[in-house]
Amino acid sequence: MDNRSRLRDEVTVSSALCLSALADEPGAQAEQSLSAASHLVDAAERTLHQLVTDARASGMTWAAVGDSLGISRQAAQKRFGGQVPQKVTRDLPSAPPELVELAEGLLDDAVSGRFDRIEQHASAHLRKLAGAAGLARSFEPLATMYGDFVSRAEPQVQLIGTVVYVSAIEQRTVKPARAEVTLAADGTLLGLSYLDIDSA
Repeated sequence: MDNRSRLRDEVTVSSALCLSALADEPGAQAEQSLSAASHLVDAAERTLHQLVTDARASGMTWAAVGDSLGISRQAAQKRFGGQVPQKVTRDLPSAPPELVELAEGLLDDAVSGRFDRIEQHASAHLRKLAGAAGLARSFEPLATMYGDFVSRAEPQVQLIGTVVYVSAIEQRTVKPARAEVTLAADGTLLGLSYLDIDSA
């Protein structure tokens, strides 16, 4: 996975977790939301460095970079022209293998229509969103939209804050889909969704 794709996923997942926390009762899933917010700040800093590097590579002057950021040319050059902070370049930790295995198992459960384990792991927030009908109803349109499951590519795994994010392209009989699972450190399912490849 290239750096831009990784950053996109990090920003998307940590933003979604923050937005979910802001929409929920104060204090709900506090550990995940605090971790996601902290990770969002770090991902934003890495994204800013990446975009400044891209802008400079395309010929943008330090004065133009500074103007875009609301700072002086000198401040822009000092912040982004020297050594990139370790916070931006550090290697991110790996996701615990048991959570990756659980995420892949939940994807298999969704494909097979075994929603009892998905319900068992679902967060209170997900169960509340699903209502009395349960999460199975959320997956009913999948067969119409994407068709039957054919195969799944090797999953991409990231640890975003304390949340494990697993995504994989699934080949389907109608069209391919990107399946995404987010799990809290304790194995709580925070999200399981399918996206069109062109919107993923």
